[in-house]
Amino acid sequence: MPDLSPHMAAVPPSGIRRLFEAALELEDVIFLAVGEPDVAVAPHIAEAAVAAWEADLTDYTANSGIPCGMRSRIASRLRTAPRSIPPGSGSRSGRRRRCTRPSD
Repeated sequence: MPDLSPHMAAVPPSGIRRLFEAALELEDVIFLAVGEPDVAVAPHIAEAAVAAWEADLTDYTANSGIPCGMRSRIASRLRTAPRSIPPGSGSRSGRRRRCTRPSD
């Protein structure tokens, strides 16, 4: 493993990770871990994931998403413009987009 840069010692540990570690030590705590869904993946989603893996479509996408018509379909259902639908890879990026001004 490569050595870390000396300035990394000054970077504080992640607060959320400390919280998770502390929760593991407590009794009667419901642990809501990041990225741990409690429902099974729908079969059509699993099949699409396997197809993407087998087609080597596993790279990061552009911020605007994959050009597959998703934004247009969502916009049509919500009766708004496709450019007003900000795709995101998770709740954190979606929340940030919703909490910032459109000009940001």
